[in-house]
Amino acid sequence: MKKLLIIGVLIFLYGCGTAGAGNDLSNEHEVYIANDEGEKVATMSDFEGASTTDIENQDYEALVIEFYDASLVKEFTEEHQGQYLPVYLDDEVLAKPRVGAPIESSSLVVDGLEVEKVEKVKKILNN
Repeated sequence: MKKLLIIGVLIFLYGCGTAGAGNDLSNEHEVYIANDEGEKVATMSDFEGASTTDIENQDYEALVIEFYDASLVKEFTEEHQGQYLPVYLDDEVLAKPRVGAPIESSSLVVDGLEVEKVEKVKKILNN
């Protein structure tokens, strides 16, 4: 079993949305991770899919973003260690986790999101 690493303590949430009506949400929406300057460090072509995981001592599930290439995750977390890497849905910041240490896994876990946002991102990335 892959070790999942949580890359955030401080999460800022903005707004509330609902899933689109279309069958292929990946054509209607964009999920990406950017650096502090707004440059994209990971885009939908880097993501293999998404799922959820239970967070210990919490009554909610966290979003798990799976990458095709673990070396990409390691590269951008090494480069941005100690910085915030916002996770976006379209142009909306869903979360702004701080990278505490390089991650040597193909999975990123983002907690503190609203259930509706988690489900929407899962639908988009799994289409």
